[in-house]
Amino acid sequence: MPIFRGTLSTPIRRLAGEIDQTLTGFIHGQALVCLILAVYYGTALSLCGLESALALGLLIGVLAIVPVAGVATGFALSVGLAALQ
Repeated sequence: MPIFRGTLSTPIRRLAGEIDQTLTGFIHGQALVCLILAVYYGTALSLCGLESALALGLLIGVLAIVPVAGVATGFALSVGLAALQ
């Protein structure tokens, strides 16, 4: 038994499809940005001579989903590991 009958079901399905496409594009874009940041941070930290640069770059890239937390955590871990090295 459908909740919406008649003329309401077509616009609602169309809007749900548009929302789905928009959110899918956003999620794919965020994943691509995180991947690019992971490669960038891993390469940069490796060039600086940090031993576990690739793993740290990957972690920072994954944490970049939350913008401020990813950068702050990555900075703290990078500085901490560099000081211990």
